[in-house]
Amino acid sequence: MFNLFEVFSTPEPEVPKIPAPVVAILAFGFVVSAYIIRIMPFSTSPNGAWDLPSHVVIKSRWGAGSPYYLFLYRLALLAWCFGLLVSHTLSVGHYIFGYFTIWTWCLLTTYFLLATMASYRGLRRPKSPKQTVDRLEFSVIAVLHVVVAAVMMVDSLTWLVLVPMLRSNPDPEKVRWAEKMFFNFYSYNTHGANMAFILAELFFSAIPFVPYLMGYLGFYVATFGIWAFAFFRLTGRWLYPFLDANEPWAIVAYSGIFAGCFAFVGLTAALFGLRDWLALRTKQTVRASKHVVADKTS
Repeated sequence: MFNLFEVFSTPEPEVPKIPAPVVAILAFGFVVSAYIIRIMPFSTSPNGAWDLPSHVVIKSRWGAGSPYYLFLYRLALLAWCFGLLVSHTLSVGHYIFGYFTIWTWCLLTTYFLLATMASYRGLRRPKSPKQTVDRLEFSVIAVLHVVVAAVMMVDSLTWLVLVPMLRSNPDPEKVRWAEKMFFNFYSYNTHGANMAFILAELFFSAIPFVPYLMGYLGFYVATFGIWAFAFFRLTGRWLYPFLDANEPWAIVAYSGIFAGCFAFVGLTAALFGLRDWLALRTKQTVRASKHVVADKTS
């Protein structure tokens, strides 16, 4: 039985070393993320997301009854995500928590936990339209921004980068192991259905896009980078082949991941924008239909 980091394992020096330029890229990611959160670019209010009305977290843009239906959706996804995480851990082992995929699945589960709590509380004790978000609601808004981008990152890197690299291994046994690992029920959930889950949440909800909150994505990715470095220093192995900082293309790879974060920020912004556009067009269509019916009956 292989672990993922064994598939592309290569002999490492007795004292594992991480090149300084790669460390610098990681540190730069932290600095840029902190700066974005600090200056809050493109923010329309002095306090950023803290000035948003509380109801955006529990309501939808899609009609009456939406808070209740949104609560049921969040509750169902919380049960599914948590149940699958427990089942996956029991069937494979706790080592899966070392990987970015499971980090992001845990983040997805955490999002549905926070969102379910916010929805339940909002249904039990409705707030006035003038009340702004509290810590729980701010957490829901911030985590949604991060998890949408992180899920897209996981799925695209898995199917476009990682799986092709693993299937190109000259050892047929390792290729068969890799295919068994990625073409199964758990993988289809954590590398595919996760996208459907979070996009449905995004399109159901009324949470607006707040650009500076994407700085937390940088913290999330850079924190995993620190964990990957720590794992390498402890074991002499890399969690993923494309994270191997001792390869000649390492600086290009890490720079690409850093630049890719901005690309996923753009995709996240585009998805929020598409949701808002579709909601607006739907309301305009419904309003126009009502006018037509009213004219015919008058």
